[in-house]
Amino acid sequence: MSAPGLKAQIARIARYYPFTVAGTIVFAIGVVFVARGGALGDVYRTSLGVLAIGLPMLLAVAGRAQAGRFSEVEAGWRPSRDTESTMTAPDRCGHVEINARGIQPWFFYRLLAKLSGPLQVGSRTRFHFHEELATASGDVVRVPLPFPLPGRARLTCRLEIRDIFGMTRAALGAPTTREVVTPAAMPRAPQLTRIVAETGGEESTRVRNPEEERYYMREYIPGDRLRDINWKASSRIRELFARVSPETQEQSRTLTIYLRNFADPKETSIEALAHGAYVRGWLIAFLRTVLREESDVTLRVITARGTYTCTDEDAVDKLSWDLADLWLDPEPVGLPVDPTARQVVVFSTPFDTGFDSFAARLERTTIQLFATQMANTGNGMQPDDTANEDRLAVFFGGSLVPASPVRLFTRDRGLVRTCPDGSDIVEQVGLRLVCDRRSYERSGAEGGYR
Repeated sequence: MSAPGLKAQIARIARYYPFTVAGTIVFAIGVVFVARGGALGDVYRTSLGVLAIGLPMLLAVAGRAQAGRFSEVEAGWRPSRDTESTMTAPDRCGHVEINARGIQPWFFYRLLAKLSGPLQVGSRTRFHFHEELATASGDVVRVPLPFPLPGRARLTCRLEIRDIFGMTRAALGAPTTREVVTPAAMPRAPQLTRIVAETGGEESTRVRNPEEERYYMREYIPGDRLRDINWKASSRIRELFARVSPETQEQSRTLTIYLRNFADPKETSIEALAHGAYVRGWLIAFLRTVLREESDVTLRVITARGTYTCTDEDAVDKLSWDLADLWLDPEPVGLPVDPTARQVVVFSTPFDTGFDSFAARLERTTIQLFATQMANTGNGMQPDDTANEDRLAVFFGGSLVPASPVRLFTRDRGLVRTCPDGSDIVEQVGLRLVCDRRSYERSGAEGGYR
């Protein structure tokens, strides 16, 4: 038998095996008691052995009968739309909803929902998630997803009928696997209003003639305003076309934003991952603020994954999900840079070792820099720079355990961001790793930050 066939056979046996670990131990003890009692003629020991064998078998048969009753019930599951990392918002924990309506276990039995799988938070950093919840009545089962860092999880959902003693199990339906994306949570956004008011970008102004409008049609280009789309013509042709007037149009601006989510390939500490996650959430907060406070602005975001154009909240939502698994990796070769831009906004971390050479390529461009900085270290800021302090709590343990070697903090504590001339905002980030979430919440999160 080939290796895949053997693996499939083992999985099939494990799926239909009727006992849990506790049930297997009780059954094995019963077999030993029956064997020893029969050999020694001990009726008392033999009776205990028969009871230890018969009770798990009876419970297993009843559980399998229930699984057969509910075999036609479709128990689908889906992650909630508010799922995001809990690093900056411990109370914003997403969840998975498992539809168990119609499944009503018998007395002495419970429906058990198991959710497990790997969570990828870095190119070489993975955690294993495992959570179990039991319910006595068929309803929607909510399994929390306390993922501290953004990333992608490949989770498998399994439903079982178990007795209240925890000795037997009966699989209910086939296991289903789905990918769950956890975007970065938005941190607080200090000083964004001042930056928004000062950002310029490339402008073009045309005067509107209210008496006569002449338009020509062209294919839609990302960055065009939604109100310029000719929906009637696009619905007929089944391709988006935009109306463009050579005489009239309101003022429009394009702001270029760089996300420098880069680091040395050997840096895989939780601290580095937290800084990378924080700056991604900071970027999303910035984009939302600009779109709320500025009209007719097009945001062009340049990342290692490509260039994104954001003109509304829906585009920002899509961007946050696309960047959920953008790891803290080395800067790719050929990253596009626009040296003709008058002003750009850059988001970076202290692990971005190539920032100075990047800034040198934009020597004629005003750089608005948003950068994280190690807490309690020198930050290299000028006196007129603005510094803020934020504290992060990264929760691990319990249902989430490391599946690959990872350091907690970076070895080099001398990482300093050199701020170029311009309006710079440096966020000092203090990090605390928490394994006991309840104790952390009871203590009010006081002290212990790094």
